Amino acid sequence: MAARTLRYRWFAEQGGYVCVAHHADDQAETLLLHLIRGTGLRGLAGMAAERDHIWRPFLPIPRHVLMTYLREHGATFVEDSTNRDTHYRRNWVRTSFLKKLQEVNPSVSTTLSETAHHMRQVLSVYEVGLQHIETLVEKSCQCEFPFYKGRIRRFSMEAIMQLGEAGQLWWKEICWEHGFSTDEAQQALQSQRRFLDSFLDSSALSLWAVARGCRFAGVVFPHSRQKRYPILTISSPVATPILPP
Repeated sequence: MAARTLRYRWFAEQGGYVCVAHHADDQAETLLLHLIRGTGLRGLAGMAAERDHIWRPFLPIPRHVLMTYLREHGATFVEDSTNRDTHYRRNWVRTSFLKKLQEVNPSVSTTLSETAHHMRQVLSVYEVGLQHIETLVEKSCQCEFPFYKGRIRRFSMEAIMQLGEAGQLWWKEICWEHGFSTDEAQQALQSQRRFLDSFLDSSALSLWAVARGCRFAGVVFPHSRQKRYPILTISSPVATPILPP
């Protein structure tokens, strides 16, 4: 994985696109691996046909079709000798698990690849929904605070809570974009809820650690003197919270 990342990075620095030969069977393997590990919508969407200057033109095409084409045209190719080593999970999925599924459905690789494509279409709609939620919960623009050298995004706790599960899901996504885990995002949200119960002085500006042990800090201040909802914020890198006297 590390070597591949370095290769992609080097090619990207040269300009243009990196064309890779992932095919429908690779997509099926990726989807199965994600399902085995447990995954969300992005995992179910599998590999993108085009993203970050990486192009996968053969993604909808099954491996056997590509192999037939190569043989018919006398083209030479190289197969990595480690591809048959079942100590690697992907190879086990390819040589054992996927073959068992093909006994039930000979076209299972194509079926799974098409399923991943459909999930990627759903993902595009989902991301539009996240962008819409962001317009509802984000407070004006990023702002600067004297206690933290950097810009901090501000989000309305009230708006997030009113959106129910959709708002909580959006919060997890925005935390994920900043490099925080789902557990950390959930812990932060729960901590903010507990904090609401003890939020007494609605006119004071205070900095407060969102969750002990988490890698981010929160800035809490009210909408107005009449409202008791603080504003969730997220910052990256970490800001050290400064508690009021």
